[in-house]
Amino acid sequence: MRREVESYDVTLTMVGRDGKPAVNHMLDLTGVSGLAEGEWFTPYDKDGTVELRVPEGNYILNAGIVVDPKDYGKGAAWLARLTFTVDRKIFLTLDARKTKPVDITVPDAAAEPAFAAPDFRRVCRQVRSRLRQ
Repeated sequence: MRREVESYDVTLTMVGRDGKPAVNHMLDLTGVSGLAEGEWFTPYDKDGTVELRVPEGNYILNAGIVVDPKDYGKGAAWLARLTFTVDRKIFLTLDARKTKPVDITVPDAAAEPAFAAPDFRRVCRQVRSRLRQ
């Protein structure tokens, strides 16, 4: 018999720009500390709500909600939490209507647009332990 590590239920609901459940969504939870470290979840459900049971700890929550997955120009919302702590049962709504437009520009006004995308990076400081002898 294997005992489950300390884990909690997490319910995430994605809402599109039209206020309806988001059918076209991408979501991932990447565990960065605690019992979550090294875990990675990519849940999907066409009704826009996913339910999972995950180990306690800190995660990076990264989600995208698009109007048309074949044409991001019709509308795309990116929602991220660089620190998403799971230490109890959680219900969270990710609502594309609450996002704000982003305008990506480059320093050279003569540059031809080809591809641009926002991104993030989380830098974790490594803590070293030193024992006194």
